[in-house]
Amino acid sequence: MNKQIFGAAAFLILCATAAPAQAENPAHLLQLMETNNCPGCDLSGSDLSQAQLIGANLKDANLEGANLEGANLSQANLEGALLNNAILDNADLVQANLTAANLTNASLNLAYLDGAELSNVVLSDQNLLGTDFINLPEAALYSDSISPEEATSFTR
Repeated sequence: MNKQIFGAAAFLILCATAAPAQAENPAHLLQLMETNNCPGCDLSGSDLSQAQLIGANLKDANLEGANLEGANLSQANLEGALLNNAILDNADLVQANLTAANLTNASLNLAYLDGAELSNVVLSDQNLLGTDFINLPEAALYSDSISPEEATSFTR
């Protein structure tokens, strides 16, 4: 009898963990898509790949684990945003405000950061292969993992 209860419990736990995790708040996602304005929203885990979010207000938004691959976030306000584990490969972040954003373990392969504001941004354990760091006159980037070979352009 105990083996059956244990087996049933194990099966239920397995089913619960196998379901796809979708943490974002659907109302917040709809708000972003309709208004381009979603400060403080929970968009964690959202699929925003290829999204056109030019000038979007995402100040203090939770975008942890979000897929923003190929998204156009030029001139977006991402100040204080949580972008931990986010995928920003090929994203357009030209002139975006990333002040105090947390990009821990984010992937920024071939991202465009020309003129982006990166004051107090947290950059650790992220993938920066081919990232374009052109024209960042106020940026102070400290990392043991950024090498000239990793960045396509790294000039002031």
